[in-house]
Amino acid sequence: MTILVNVKTIPLGRRRITKSSDRYYIILPAELNELWEYLHKNGLTVNVLLEVNEDRHQAPAGGE
Repeated sequence: MTILVNVKTIPLGRRRITKSSDRYYIILPAELNELWEYLHKNGLTVNVLLEVNEDRHQAPAGGE
């Protein structure tokens, strides 16, 4: 997959953490589904870096 050759850091934009039962999820952008499928099918792992925005009054981009 060429995106992994050219770019090692992929900014996902602002995301909201969603809770379902006793688990928490970060909803990933659907426009990168091809990338998520590639990572999943090939058993690749990713490192996740979270930058916390302290301003709770700003809505995330894309309504997530």
